[in-house]
Amino acid sequence: MRLILISILFFIFNIISAQVAYQSDSISNTKPVANTVQKKPFKDKLYTGGNVGLSGNFSDYLSIRVSPLLGAKLTPKFYAGLGIEYIYTMDDRFDMNVNAHDYGARLFGQYDLIKKIFAHAELAGYNYDSYYTISSSDRIFVPYIWLGGGYRTMISKRSFFSVRVLFDVLQDDNSPYKSGEPQISVGFGVGI
Repeated sequence: MRLILISILFFIFNIISAQVAYQSDSISNTKPVANTVQKKPFKDKLYTGGNVGLSGNFSDYLSIRVSPLLGAKLTPKFYAGLGIEYIYTMDDRFDMNVNAHDYGARLFGQYDLIKKIFAHAELAGYNYDSYYTISSSDRIFVPYIWLGGGYRTMISKRSFFSVRVLFDVLQDDNSPYKSGEPQISVGFGVGI
């Protein structure tokens, strides 16, 4: 099953790569026309952003998430980037007092299907504190393949707001997410 999902993701990235190659071939084969727009330098295609999260009842449960990212608008419809994430969790609701420091990284691609709506594919991996008993914990690595889509709208000339709905299709044995359980996130970006 995992091999099938990895193959599907590989196929999606190949389609996106072919689209990017086709668009750049089309652009390079056209003759210059007077008053055309200059090609943007790569640094002008970069954007930064991410999201932060805070949840809990602040007395016996608290979760803080910080997730910055760096991306690039590679074509008018294709975005790609990478990000890191840190999650702190304090949970005193049960017999175990948990203070977990989890972290990870991700690579993503987004393709605009229509104006403001995009498809999203992401490879991610996280290193989690895993508590077995009150006094014993271990670190585990959990890989993810996230597929889904989202909505992006400009809030100023060079910044945007986005909402994504993603599904963990890899379903590693240690994944905290159930099959079919959507993960919804909200983020901002600046620089495109």
